[in-house]
Amino acid sequence: MKVEKFVEVLKLFEAYQGCLSEEQFNVLSSFLEQGLMSSEIAENNAVSRQAVSKTLKTAIAKLESLENAVKFVEFKANLRKSLDKIEIFLQNEDTKQAVLEISKLKEL
Repeated sequence: MKVEKFVEVLKLFEAYQGCLSEEQFNVLSSFLEQGLMSSEIAENNAVSRQAVSKTLKTAIAKLESLENAVKFVEFKANLRKSLDKIEIFLQNEDTKQAVLEISKLKEL
């Protein structure tokens, strides 16, 4: 898995992990947070590597589907960008721009 994809899946996992089955959670957690390879996860859980791969794919697809429906991770990223802008405006003592950015946030 490429780094960009890994980071994306990690963000989705952090947002939606409670929506995964226990098996999906355990396998994806082992992969993302412990850095285990499919073969190591399979050995630790006494299942085939193919079963682990299937569980990973299913779990990631579920996370992506949830994000497509809910857009929480996207919302969070946009909120962070707006807050960063407000911080810069306030550091530059540009309260007018900061207030405008806050007004945009209120529309969300």
